[in-house]
Amino acid sequence: MTAGLVVPNLPLAFADHLGPLIKECFGDSKTAQEYKCARTKSSCHVNKAIAPYFTQELVEEMRKAPPKLQECPGLIWRIR
Repeated sequence: MTAGLVVPNLPLAFADHLGPLIKECFGDSKTAQEYKCARTKSSCHVNKAIAPYFTQELVEEMRKAPPKLQECPGLIWRIR
């Protein structure tokens, strides 16, 4: 669920409202009734699981083929 908040860049505070919404929409689901993941737990998922994973993926990709400045003409202006 947390990745569903991160991908469209929704604020993690929305997780406080998502739990009750899921429980209301899926009232007959035992899983939905047991769902407990608000802002603090979602933040922990992002900072301790999702971000480190994708940071490592990015590092590995950069090691395989580092970008060349001539391929990023706009980059030189942002560096200055």
